[in-house]
Amino acid sequence: MRASRSRASLPRAALLLAPLLLAAPGALPAAEAPADDPVGEQRSEVMMLSLFLADSTFQLVPLLVTWPADAGPRPAVIVLHDQLGPDGRTEHLARSIGQMGWVTLQPDLLRLSADGVAPPSGGGTGTEGQELGARQLLAILEALSGDPRIDLRRVAVVGLGDGGRAALLAALERLAASELGADGPRFAAHAALYPGCGALRAEGLAAPGPWTAAPEQILAGGRDSRDREGDCDALLQAMPPEHRARTQLHRYAQAGYGWDMGLVWRAPPAALPATDAGAGRLAVVVDDAVAMNATGRVVSFLGAAFEAAIRTTDAPRPEASSGR
Repeated sequence: MRASRSRASLPRAALLLAPLLLAAPGALPAAEAPADDPVGEQRSEVMMLSLFLADSTFQLVPLLVTWPADAGPRPAVIVLHDQLGPDGRTEHLARSIGQMGWVTLQPDLLRLSADGVAPPSGGGTGTEGQELGARQLLAILEALSGDPRIDLRRVAVVGLGDGGRAALLAALERLAASELGADGPRFAAHAALYPGCGALRAEGLAAPGPWTAAPEQILAGGRDSRDREGDCDALLQAMPPEHRARTQLHRYAQAGYGWDMGLVWRAPPAALPATDAGAGRLAVVVDDAVAMNATGRVVSFLGAAFEAAIRTTDAPRPEASSGR
């Protein structure tokens, strides 16, 4: 029988105080900024995160955190990998986001389990695997709530592939309330690059909800080998109207899965194993122009969402009626 624990006595997520050495074997590397790079003053460190989920599961998660040079509460963006784990694609996206002066976090949800050695339990394909990823992201958000350097009103999550599907599902209020409580923090925005529209619908993005009020962005490839003609339109039409109204969908007609792989690899793979149940292999369709455009769209989307979050929280509360 699983031992019980109380939320008051054991937080569900906590950062270990000592950062790991960046040169440690297996640690996520921090890329060096060029001398003329305006973000060169940023400081990166690898830290270990202890996640305690609502179902009493526990996982150690290494993550690369990059802090902007200026002090004070700053927006933060979690950049989540796909089935390949953190690599040059998440680093490229995080560096582009970091140029806005925002904190970036690149967790590795594939690496460690409770003992720090064995692969983590759970995951897999389909709704169950993506819901676990969404719960892990929400637990990371809870960990950030105790850091005065983070503006908790402006924390967003962006994911690639199946990591993007987990990022979008983190807006499901049922999951958020389970991990963070009814009055706990919520992400300010959710974005996904090449998540697969058919997989998004199958894994619950069109569910009745309720969903949080945060906007969502989906950047999809028209040549994604997992999707059939019309899958993206069908996803939007299946969403509840209020959820659909908060969702931006942009399709790149000639792009497919992993359009950004050419930015970081000289010889990208032609295909990857799919994490979607029954999807076989994912055909990789590289397009550097699409990759740069998509990065710009993500940054613009996040900026607008952060501005909206400030307006919402700073708006004066309605005065109570005097009864006259």
